[in-house]
Amino acid sequence: MRSANRSYYVAALLAAVLFGGCWTANYYAKQSPEVIAGEVTVQNDPYKASIEYSTPQVDVPGYYPENYHLRGWKDRNTGSTIHQLYVMVAEPGWAFYQSATFPGGIPTELVSIDKEVGDCSGGSCTVIETFGIAVPQDFLAAHSAGGFSVEAQSHAGTALVIDVPASYVQGYLMAMGHLPTPANYMKYMAVTTHPIERCALSPEEAATLKSLSDPQQVLNMTCDAQHRALALGVRPSTAAASSAAQSWLKLIDQSDYHASFEQASSLFKNAVSAEQWSQQLGAVRKPLGAPISRRQKNATYATSMPGAPDGQYVVIQYDTSFEHKQSAVETVTPMLDKDGQWRVSGYYIK
Repeated sequence: MRSANRSYYVAALLAAVLFGGCWTANYYAKQSPEVIAGEVTVQNDPYKASIEYSTPQVDVPGYYPENYHLRGWKDRNTGSTIHQLYVMVAEPGWAFYQSATFPGGIPTELVSIDKEVGDCSGGSCTVIETFGIAVPQDFLAAHSAGGFSVEAQSHAGTALVIDVPASYVQGYLMAMGHLPTPANYMKYMAVTTHPIERCALSPEEAATLKSLSDPQQVLNMTCDAQHRALALGVRPSTAAASSAAQSWLKLIDQSDYHASFEQASSLFKNAVSAEQWSQQLGAVRKPLGAPISRRQKNATYATSMPGAPDGQYVVIQYDTSFEHKQSAVETVTPMLDKDGQWRVSGYYIK
């Protein structure tokens, strides 16, 4: 898969180190807008008239290799914005995508960005088409609660439907300042859609759920997550998870990879051996050099993670500067282990 930015990943849940990887739309549909907003890349060049925003790349399974991300440009003087869905698709032959429509037959502009020949090792060549689909500001705002889909049509007569989840749109708009920040998010969601009502909880269950979790987390929970939280009856402790993450990161900073393995969660240690972990982590961290600074951006409670069993997790993001990489985002995911202690189950550097 191609990616605009080289990324460094260490994910013990997958027992591998990946380069240039990305998550599926299914993953982002389960994340809170605040988490996604924290992953939006901002290019703020003071010598340019606009500020550019780009969401993390989304992999679409089921087709030839395909991915998309939202990107936008905000005029620094007027505040007006232009939004585009950037799409890359690889196919066995040229399709020549030329037009796009939203549901209901509403047309929107499609601009061809690039065409290139890909892998030809199998006797035939894969071709790669990249294009941008215009997404009006009013349309994005109107569909932030439920997400949206758009169909791209080609000269060859084929059509490609792209589904963009609600939380992905909300996180993008939040990063651009077009969606209320968490302090006012409850009021916004009350006007659009309310998960407690959608999940048909009784008034007693809704009151209990609100008492167990931060109200912002409740609004971002899927129905399954709400019912799991009710069954657990435990108030999420992001402070305890953050403390465990910081202690674990100190071991990584000291290159004590073996100790970081020993202090990781049981899920982590069942997914990879100590030797594999040391080799994989060293290959990623050593080129970056020593950490210069690290600041926690957010900590979000979750009851499910991609490729992992249901449980209690806290996804923590840090803005980190390394000796050889000025700006990076570290994501550490502690989980509540079998003995009731918070231990790290995954680590990711972008």
